[in-house]
Amino acid sequence: MGSQGSGIPSLGRTPYSPLTIGEWLLLGLGLSTLSWGVLVLVAAWLFAMQWRQRSSTATTLARSQFNALQVGLAALAAVAVAALVFSGVRYGLLAAPDMGVAGPDSSAGTFSWFVDRTSATLPRQMVLSLPMWVYRAAMFAWALWIAAALVRWLRFSWRAWNARGYWRGGAPVRPRPSAGASVGQ
Repeated sequence: MGSQGSGIPSLGRTPYSPLTIGEWLLLGLGLSTLSWGVLVLVAAWLFAMQWRQRSSTATTLARSQFNALQVGLAALAAVAVAALVFSGVRYGLLAAPDMGVAGPDSSAGTFSWFVDRTSATLPRQMVLSLPMWVYRAAMFAWALWIAAALVRWLRFSWRAWNARGYWRGGAPVRPRPSAGASVGQ
């Protein structure tokens, strides 16, 4: 059960989850300021590979359906890994985080506000701000973790993709008799 008692298990606790709770949290934390789409794509890839490894349904498919499934899984893996590396890691290390700062005369680098005139004392505002190098160091540590995790995930993905065969060929071809041999021999 989820921590709220809603009857929905958390993502890392479901028996079909290929990652632990900590891995899901780290993956989501690293991608949270960049792209939720990449997180969904990587999650879809990992769950599809987990399904492929555990499911016997794939083995009951017709040859063309099974081969199409394998091509689709390979394409999903390639797109998910490329999105993770080129969007997640690249922009996490090179770009500034999108913290959603909005307002009049405000941007990602400047936060402006105004104070109303009043005769009473207004509550004090406080802004906690860290230098950009803290974010860069955290993203660098995350990129190192994702590189190691990606090696594990690719190994898992390869084993899952190859589970119970990776391709089905056509019917076996019978050798043709040579031109000089008789058919009855």
